[in-house]
Amino acid sequence: FSSKKLNSSTMDYQDRSATQISINEKPMERSKGSKIGDCVIILILGIIGTIVEFQLIEIDPNEQYIPGLDDNPIANYNFAYPDLESVIGTTSLMLMIFLPWYLLFIISVICLYIIDKQFNRDQVLKNLYLMTRMVFFSFAVCLISIDLMKLFVGSPRPYFLDLYQRSLISDDEVSRSDMVDARLSFPSGHAGYAFSQLFLLTIMFYKSWEYTQNMYYTQTYLIGMKTNNPHSYYLCGFWWLLREIPLLSIILVFVPTFIAIYCALTRITDYKHFAADVVGGALIGGFVGYITYLIHYNEIYLDFNYRVNVEIQQSHSKKLSHNGHSNANNGHENGNGDNDNNKSVVIPLSVEDK
Repeated sequence: FSSKKLNSSTMDYQDRSATQISINEKPMERSKGSKIGDCVIILILGIIGTIVEFQLIEIDPNEQYIPGLDDNPIANYNFAYPDLESVIGTTSLMLMIFLPWYLLFIISVICLYIIDKQFNRDQVLKNLYLMTRMVFFSFAVCLISIDLMKLFVGSPRPYFLDLYQRSLISDDEVSRSDMVDARLSFPSGHAGYAFSQLFLLTIMFYKSWEYTQNMYYTQTYLIGMKTNNPHSYYLCGFWWLLREIPLLSIILVFVPTFIAIYCALTRITDYKHFAADVVGGALIGGFVGYITYLIHYNEIYLDFNYRVNVEIQQSHSKKLSHNGHSNANNGHENGNGDNDNNKSVVIPLSVEDK
């Protein structure tokens, strides 16, 4: 959307180049086979992650040495925190990371149904499919990555000694799965899953906000709230209403990330993880979310960017054509005026000569 002052020859060359690239070379559509292949891969990753997460196959983690565990467990206060109930349990976490995506999509579709006179159901289903594939790919990759790291490191949780002492008193009170889970502190799964989804949602919000800001500052009002505009599913219209309050907008853009940070911090206050565990999980989740965005970028935005470029080219061509006609008409009028002036000069001279 940026505009630059260029001389006429450079402008003509860029116009020809932009036309060849943007109009003639339309982005191709992925085949159904490749899309099905993506879904199969995500499904396989999800199955593997579920097996590891819920210990459907018994896998013993690495057992890190805990100083003083055999002699005097109470002497090591690093792992003697109480085993408290989690503020955000597994069910709450799943709702927290998945529900915003689909609530947002439903609200966006309702708004589009009201606003877009050319409401296209196929475009809505396409964007729903892309969003779902992106969400579950990010979650599956993060799930496997974190669970494998947990098993490899085998770091004890802050409440490990509390659970260990109870297991010495009664084997019935503490199950094997509880003891295994007590050795899976690093990295934090809650922090990783939250950031893999909610930081990814922040990126999508930012792209939508950036699009509306570009439209506003360059006064290029091309494609607004439409079903074929991917930004419309991430509060594009809302960011447009706040176009003159960018600081407030950017704070709202990062609300999903703030929720992820809150979720991560509760793992420290609940004594489920150490601070290093939470930071590690957040970095892994954020990295997976960003990589997911990069992988799906072309499929989500490339065709839309192509259509925006076509609109810009057509708008530019119309302006050039209009300016050309205006100049031609002005030149014609000036030409007639010159002829009239010449006649008024020449004819009197001829008369005088006669």
